[in-house]
Amino acid sequence: MLSNMKMGTRILAGFVVALAIMLVVGGVAWSGASKLSASLHDVADAKMPSLEALDGVQIELFAAARSINTVMLRRADARMREGSNASATKAIESMEVHLKDYEALPHGETALRLFADLKSAGREWRAKAEVVLESTRARDRLMAGGKEKDDPEVVALESRIWTEFLALRDALAPFETKVEALSEQTKKDAEVAQKAGAEAGSSAITGIFVAIALGALVLLAIGVFLSRQIGRTVVAMASEAGKLREAVAAGKLDVRGDLAAVEAEFRPVIEGINETMEAYARPIKMTVEHVTRIGKGDIPPKITDRYEGDFNQIKDSLNGCIEAVNALVTDAGMLAKAGVEGRLATRADAAKHQGDFRKVVQGVNDTLDAVVGPLNVAAKYVDEISKGQIPPKITESYNGDFNALKSNLNTCIEAVNRLVTDAGALAQAGVEGRLATRADASKHHGDFKKIVEGVNQTLDAVVGPLNVAAKYVDEISKGQIPQKITAEYRGDFNAIKDNLNTCIDAVNRLVADAGTLVQAAVGG
Repeated sequence: MLSNMKMGTRILAGFVVALAIMLVVGGVAWSGASKLSASLHDVADAKMPSLEALDGVQIELFAAARSINTVMLRRADARMREGSNASATKAIESMEVHLKDYEALPHGETALRLFADLKSAGREWRAKAEVVLESTRARDRLMAGGKEKDDPEVVALESRIWTEFLALRDALAPFETKVEALSEQTKKDAEVAQKAGAEAGSSAITGIFVAIALGALVLLAIGVFLSRQIGRTVVAMASEAGKLREAVAAGKLDVRGDLAAVEAEFRPVIEGINETMEAYARPIKMTVEHVTRIGKGDIPPKITDRYEGDFNQIKDSLNGCIEAVNALVTDAGMLAKAGVEGRLATRADAAKHQGDFRKVVQGVNDTLDAVVGPLNVAAKYVDEISKGQIPPKITESYNGDFNALKSNLNTCIEAVNRLVTDAGALAQAGVEGRLATRADASKHHGDFKKIVEGVNQTLDAVVGPLNVAAKYVDEISKGQIPQKITAEYRGDFNAIKDNLNTCIDAVNRLVADAGTLVQAAVGG
């Protein structure tokens, strides 16, 4: 920012920085003093009174316990017990005042939790203490009314007082423990506040020294900067001019003079040199950009910007190149679209192109001619095979993958011919009654083999039941009645089996009846 200012403004800025540093030092000192004051206030106005209140609780608790012990003495006279009872009551009330004083002061979360436990234990102890004191007062009233110590009512009351005193003594230990725990925690909080105050004071002193040191360094840096800036201005002008001269000699037309390197008063000179560099760099960059895009296959639109002189000739040459490449891309896209749509007879007009571009288009046309011929032959043969018209094998010569296509088509023709031949042989054998004839499925492959195997299995399924029927009919015709058929058959074959078994049953019944008649005739 200082480099954009005039010299007088920079000096004034130095004084402003010095004033800001003084304000920072004062702010650091005030902040540290505030923290130290807050810590001291916390110790003096909160932690110390809290400790005093807890000390008062402990003192009054000790006094109340001592007075209650005196009340419990058998040798104590009525006046001593009455005084001790009053002292215990007063100590308990004073202890409650100290607890309220503690509660009114600010405390941390841990201290408040411990204080809540202490209050609960204190309420329990005070309730038991008041029960003991009230019972002793009742005992003293009985004895003041003329009852002796061995009186049953006094003895019973003494027993109850002792039981209540033991319960009170059991409640004293937890109460004392919680008072001590809260005292320890309050002492810790006071130590933490004291430590925080000490750290705040130390931090304030350190902050003041650091701010002063940093301020001195900043002021020193500003002084050095101002002294150097004055002598650097002339050197920067010469340096920027030399940098631009060397950049032009090295062909680095994107280099520009750094305006920030010189004073504001001298920047128009560097700006003029930069504008001259820009006038040369713009058309050259345009040429590089368009040639690079064409080389990557990204054909840019024609250049419409206005240029003068030799720069305009460059523009016209680039536009001519763009037109030629676009024509080549258009014809290539047309041929690709025709191929996708199946219009394989479409060709590009090579005469519309020049030089190597014409060779490229003509080469694509020749490539399509070489591809389409074998494809048309393949399409024709596949069409004839699909119509059941098996063509003769292809005898023309092809190269590379086209020869593999020809070999595959010829293999297909051979396979179909074998299938047709075997199917015809099985049909002829069936017509001639040669039911044992089967085709050799091993001569076929793939699904053709499955077809032949299926036909063979079908013939096996048909001929088996027919042979059984023929055998049984032959035996019946010769008077040799066979046993009934027990083999399993399905569909119509099962119907033939049932009919033959019915026939066997009928013939057997006829033979049996004839024998019966003959036997009857012989027996008269």
